[in-house]
Amino acid sequence: MRRELPADFRDSYPVWLCDLEIGDRTYRLSTEPVDVPDGAGGWYSYSGGMATPTVKEAIQLSAVDVPTRSASLNVVLSESIGALRRRGYSLIDARATIALTYCKTNARRLTTATSILAHDETWLQVSGRIRSPSWGDPDLDRGALSFTVKEDPWEFQSPLISGDQTFSLERFDGETVITRTNQGPAPDEVIGKRMPIVLGRPGRTADPTTRTARAMGSPAYATMRGSGTKPVLSLFLSQGVVEATSVTIVDSDGANATYPVETSADAFGDAFSFVDTSGPTVLDRTLEQFFVIWTELGGPAIKGLGQGTLNPLEAAAYLFTLAPGAQIDVNAWLSVAGVFDGYEVGGYVNDSSSPWDVASENLLKLMPIAWRYSRQGLEPVIYDPALREGQETFHAQASGYPHDAAGGDWAPDGTVDTVTEADERLRSVTVRYLQDTQTGTYRKSVTYRSDPLSAYDPQSRQTPDSSDSKTLYLDQLRTRDAQLVDKEIEASWVYDDATAASIAEWNSRLGSLTQERAAYRLPWHWGHLRVGDVGRLSDPRRDWDDVFVMVSSKEWDGLQWVVEVVKWSDPLRYTRA
Repeated sequence: MRRELPADFRDSYPVWLCDLEIGDRTYRLSTEPVDVPDGAGGWYSYSGGMATPTVKEAIQLSAVDVPTRSASLNVVLSESIGALRRRGYSLIDARATIALTYCKTNARRLTTATSILAHDETWLQVSGRIRSPSWGDPDLDRGALSFTVKEDPWEFQSPLISGDQTFSLERFDGETVITRTNQGPAPDEVIGKRMPIVLGRPGRTADPTTRTARAMGSPAYATMRGSGTKPVLSLFLSQGVVEATSVTIVDSDGANATYPVETSADAFGDAFSFVDTSGPTVLDRTLEQFFVIWTELGGPAIKGLGQGTLNPLEAAAYLFTLAPGAQIDVNAWLSVAGVFDGYEVGGYVNDSSSPWDVASENLLKLMPIAWRYSRQGLEPVIYDPALREGQETFHAQASGYPHDAAGGDWAPDGTVDTVTEADERLRSVTVRYLQDTQTGTYRKSVTYRSDPLSAYDPQSRQTPDSSDSKTLYLDQLRTRDAQLVDKEIEASWVYDDATAASIAEWNSRLGSLTQERAAYRLPWHWGHLRVGDVGRLSDPRRDWDDVFVMVSSKEWDGLQWVVEVVKWSDPLRYTRA
């Protein structure tokens, strides 16, 4: 399915559709009567007469917050709401889907009962359970109903690892599966625990020069334990087939050894990766706790998508593919993942967390990304202006621009609001990383301070371990009595120095820029704009000349589009911003 094009909104007018499901009944309502193809050779008929809804979508400049998409509607059903309720139909469980289509202006047939669609597509705007239903107004029709709909993309969450994916005597019974034993019987200390999924390259061996900063990556679980003079210990590494050819195993006393990775299947036929520690070893195989360091030479864990799950966007996308019913545009994630190829992540899941919980807590906050809805599902939006310049998809001019033959139809709506105030500047950003699985502590940290190399190109640099370290931004802020804020980020899935530095750098740089937000009213033909789009805007009354902006929200208020744009500026270039 394609995205909306500018041509779709020329010489046309909107038709809003609502599918309202109350129990086993579906009411098809619209702003005017239309027939919409059902995809199977038939038609859905919409009754017309619905008031134009108010529909709004906004992105948050934070990947841990999903975008908001909502609608407010006033409809009139063909039967009394009170009568429906008496027959047992509940409004609390009702759901609504609001879509947009259009008719061409010159194709409108006022003499026919049904308007003629210009195409066969409808554009989903918002879908979900209705909220705050209101009915029974004595001055309105008995079928009158008002409600709102707010999208919840994670409404049907389920654990990444289901409750039956655990170590058990039934799963590891020692029988032969696919020409080899499935290990087993599993020892008592692992029975009932969830079988982990490992992504990327968690853990790190000790620095060869300082012999410090070793960190355990993921836990290993015994699926077979021997006895006597030749103890055999098979250790479960991860569900699925991993890419790593070898890993380092560390026992709870600190002894370590490297083993080749093997694969097998359990009694239910599910593949898993493991190591066999039989033979001479320094490990104490009588212990109950073991850990895995996924070495650089051995390779990453599960490959997942694209080049592998070392890339945080690809790792998140892989997690979402394991979530049944999640509306995610995986191809959109993979198409922009290359921007973060320099990043390296690693971690594991062995609890009841959902894919969204794991991704938001450990991966999404590492990158300057937000989300937006698309026809294929949620897709990422990179909001760092340094990474988006050159990707502009629109050029707009505010009304009042002289001799504007190309547009000039963006009407300013209200004031310009400064979001990042001068007295709330970041002083430093510290990233804590290299978390040790055995102790839960972070072994390393890196701190960055804003340090523009020029007034037009703010950069960041690592802060030396010196109490009198200063930067140009810091000096500027002190002269303006700014309140300096220190930000700390716990990067539990980061074991790589360069990745930690990149996270500190972009947070420091973006935290030093001023955000200005302004709203504009746009006519119907600008409907192709999506939140997250970037472009150039000129507004002579605000002294904006071809400035770089990103659309952060978009609303249809019943008559026009109302969009909010965000503009970033350097406080050293505009010292009073």
